[in-house]
Amino acid sequence: MPLRYSETRDLDHKTKVAFPVNLPKNNMVETDLNLTDRLALDRTHLANQRTLLAFTRTGIYFIFTGLGIFQVLKSPAYFWLGWVAIGIGGVIALIGLINYLRMKKRVGRLYQ
Repeated sequence: MPLRYSETRDLDHKTKVAFPVNLPKNNMVETDLNLTDRLALDRTHLANQRTLLAFTRTGIYFIFTGLGIFQVLKSPAYFWLGWVAIGIGGVIALIGLINYLRMKKRVGRLYQ
């Protein structure tokens, strides 16, 4: 169903943008998408996976830094610093996983 653009609004007193009047509901089926929309959906999935990997990598770096602090600084006075780094790494990895699952659910809800 093509959208009808009948309403225009001034954005910056120079550009007029047409806004659709009949917006489709959020229950699109993936087979209803054209090639451009399918490619955009694939790019969104790939970007979501790439973000998860970046969070995981950063979390692993913090965990290894904490383990390195245990190995290099053998003084018990600095053990807290190692545990803090390990804790931060675990939290970062967990935030990445939660972010990934929320975005996957949100994108899946739009195209079902």
